[in-house]
Amino acid sequence: SPTPYETYDTVEVGDSGEKLNLEARKILEEEIDKLNKRMNAQLTAFDLCRRGTLNRKLGLLKLALDDINGALRMEPNFVDAYWQRHLIHFVQNRKDEALDDLNVILKINRTHSGAYLSR
Repeated sequence: SPTPYETYDTVEVGDSGEKLNLEARKILEEEIDKLNKRMNAQLTAFDLCRRGTLNRKLGLLKLALDDINGALRMEPNFVDAYWQRHLIHFVQNRKDEALDDLNVILKINRTHSGAYLSR
């Protein structure tokens, strides 16, 4: 039988080929569990975006997009959610969608230097 991933020093994350050490992965998963419990009591756009960000870092891009899109439905001008979504689109080589999100960020906040750099 294959060796469980816990025995490896790093785990490949998503399509980016980025490596995430197991301690960092455990911390991210624990934070997601905390968010899930808090969100059962009260769902906020911030928590959805945060969980989406953590799922993105774990390479769970579908879950990340679901959460981020949910955050944007709740708060259409949530710059951080557009930023996270643009990162996912970029990793998936959907550059037009990534650029669209960057343009929305700049409409909301013309001084967002990260959006200018990413463009």
